Amino acid sequence: MSERRRRGWFSRATRSVTLVGLGWAGGYFADPDRGHARRVRTVDQLRALIRRQSRKAEQTLHYAEGKVKGTVARTEGAGQVKPVDDRAVVDAIKQVLSSLDFATTDVVIDVVDGVATLRGQLEDPIEMRRVEMDTLQAPGVIEVLSYLHLPGSPAPNKAASLSGPQG
Repeated sequence: MSERRRRGWFSRATRSVTLVGLGWAGGYFADPDRGHARRVRTVDQLRALIRRQSRKAEQTLHYAEGKVKGTVARTEGAGQVKPVDDRAVVDAIKQVLSSLDFATTDVVIDVVDGVATLRGQLEDPIEMRRVEMDTLQAPGVIEVLSYLHLPGSPAPNKAASLSGPQG
């Protein structure tokens, strides 16, 4: 069967189905006994559908606006603790370090004007680096001075004095 013939058959069938559907709808809505009630109910249902879709669109828009506002607020620093003094910064650092999966009880923390000084010893150089990095991420910390060292080795700030007189 040629393309033209198939297309013609399809359009005839579509036209027939459309005409039958329009005839049925006309009879359904023009019925002298129940036609008025059917028309009124259909209009009410269409209006309700429009209201629901409108409300759903407003909710989606409101949700998207909230997501954007939240993203902007987070980029401006909202929701992050801003310590008011050095003691609060020390507490924030201790809280951050307490979440690590290794012991940090030998680490002494001092903070002056946002500069955190770490002293003490840890078992592994990777642990030392992780403590330094996590301390730098704590709220209120501007800079980290690390005098952490491995067991059996002198602290970095003591190495020069222990090596003897410099000539």
